[in-house]
Amino acid sequence: TRHHQSNRAASRSSASSLATLVTVALLTHGTADLALARRDDSSSSHGRRARAAGSVRGGGSIGVNGNNGKVNLLVKYKNSLAQTRSLGNIDSNDSPLNTWQAHITSTSTISEERHISSVEIDASEINLVWEEMMADEDVELVEEDFPMYKTPYNSIQQDSSDSDQTSHLRHKDRHLKQQQNRTLMESQQYGIAQIQASAVWALTKKYPNKYPNTPVKVCIIDTGYDGSHEDLPTVGVTGTNTGYGDALQDGDGHGTHCAGVIGAVGDNGRGIVGVNPDPTKFSFHIAKALNDDGVGTASSVLKGIQGCISSGAKIISMSLGGGPKSAIFQELYKEAYDKDVLVFAAAGNVGVMRDDYPATYPLVVSVGAVDKAGNRADFSNWNDQLELMGPGVDIVSTIPGNRYGMLSGTSMATPFVAGVAALVWGYFPQCSNQQMRNVLAKTAKSLTTNGSGCNRKTGFGLVQAKEAFDLLDKYGCAAGGEDF
Repeated sequence: TRHHQSNRAASRSSASSLATLVTVALLTHGTADLALARRDDSSSSHGRRARAAGSVRGGGSIGVNGNNGKVNLLVKYKNSLAQTRSLGNIDSNDSPLNTWQAHITSTSTISEERHISSVEIDASEINLVWEEMMADEDVELVEEDFPMYKTPYNSIQQDSSDSDQTSHLRHKDRHLKQQQNRTLMESQQYGIAQIQASAVWALTKKYPNKYPNTPVKVCIIDTGYDGSHEDLPTVGVTGTNTGYGDALQDGDGHGTHCAGVIGAVGDNGRGIVGVNPDPTKFSFHIAKALNDDGVGTASSVLKGIQGCISSGAKIISMSLGGGPKSAIFQELYKEAYDKDVLVFAAAGNVGVMRDDYPATYPLVVSVGAVDKAGNRADFSNWNDQLELMGPGVDIVSTIPGNRYGMLSGTSMATPFVAGVAALVWGYFPQCSNQQMRNVLAKTAKSLTTNGSGCNRKTGFGLVQAKEAFDLLDKYGCAAGGEDF
């Protein structure tokens, strides 16, 4: 609809100020959605407490070091001096008494540019510290840390007990018994043709001089990466340790599966083929922000995002979710966007209309899933911020130990769409993230009943690599230079 297109165009604007960003976020949801959000807030452990710029206070149930009697707080300071002063206080004997800094047991910097830190205190002192933070003129925002999950884990554990829904999100046992313990002959699954990736490969291979490539760095924030897998790039892969160990190890497999979708090596006679099969035309940065059970925290994901930005990544792929809307997360997404980074996140796997984060933030591209026939998967979440669709049902990809497994979910659709962005952007590096985002939306295959426009359930449609490539080839970056 025209109204929906207007909302989506607004959410894709450059958002020159955070105030604009917040306004856009509010405008894209109707009163019914806002009422639902209020109801969700009041019934969850993450209530809200007013202050000048806003803060989010959890119930202390998992804040997030509940097992050791500690609570993590996310703090945004008003300037770098205030942040530095706070960091120095925990190592100083002259910390002023009766101030919250004196109660810090440990702290770490998340973003120097945005003045964001993670602070640990004793859980027994949360009320005292919170009140003192509210009165501290150097503190702009405070939020209690909260758990985040790989998308399937969140959906299975918290959102649905339905056996059919669960089957979408777990490894397919029969398929795994057939394939986990042997090496596959190289195969190209249905999703590659569905998103037109192979058409881009063919064209650029035929005319290499006409279409030179500038390698794009892709950052995956997930459970890690099997750095020794036979079918994944091994050269030039870098990582960020957010507290869960070596980023190039993956005890869960979810992150390795997503990596294979984006970049499983082609023409090697084994395994599968990723959207970007030539490892000389892109590189991976891995942020291990979830542990080997697929569980992390807001602070670990924030550190992962900052690691992606610092690494020079142009694309961030996040198949995860959890927690309330966060002003601190919005700050870091704005930093990423201002630095020409394009962020993609899974819409969620419950099959309902609702706002799941991080996918629902306006500066994040929300990705839903389609099946082999190109129809929206019944588990794919939807709302006004849903932007693009990717293959997400019965996706075979790499898993640790030189094995291959099948998974379904918007977790799988997200790396397909992020992979297309990397594939196309490498040939048009002069384009901005905003222009690339607009082109991907303009050229998506509409899944609406009349075959045009967008809607809440399928966004602008199924991402199409060759259509996006051709539009940029014909008109240049100007093709994505205006709202529509």
